Amino acid sequence: MLSELAPMKTSICLLATILGLATGSAADPSLHLSQVRSFDDWPTQQFQFVAEDESYRFISRSYGSGGKQAPGLFVFSKLTGNWMQVMNLSTEGAKLGRSPDPKDALLQVGWDFSHLASQPYVPVPLVTGGAIIFPDEIILDPKTQIYAFRCNSSFKLEYVVTAFHVRKSDLDAAFK
Repeated sequence: MLSELAPMKTSICLLATILGLATGSAADPSLHLSQVRSFDDWPTQQFQFVAEDESYRFISRSYGSGGKQAPGLFVFSKLTGNWMQVMNLSTEGAKLGRSPDPKDALLQVGWDFSHLASQPYVPVPLVTGGAIIFPDEIILDPKTQIYAFRCNSSFKLEYVVTAFHVRKSDLDAAFK
């Protein structure tokens, strides 16, 4: 699997369709990435597979041992053989969760992402008082062709889940 992973040259990629400038309207809410970055430093250490389908592989990377690497969410295009890092996600149409009630789970770090609703975009990973949170589930709806980037789904409590939505066509355009 790692033999497929190929580094890319560094460049910032802000695309009109990703920003929603070309596709958003009141009747067609813009569900989009805000910024992606292609990079040389592809994630070889301290990474975790999040999801994979016939088009993409999604992985996250933590700070690593001693906090020596930048955390990030990365997407590998099987069509182009290239990697990109998801820098921000749109909050439009997002479901913004909070930490579980004490009766449901005891945690050292709590969170409430409802305040993010006032921001058009949020950086990935999400940051709490003492932790970083990545999507732990990325699911493509075959009917709408929209990915749900779901954070904290492992709690199995819907009020805890934070979910962002990304059109597959926006992701496809980012790799062109």
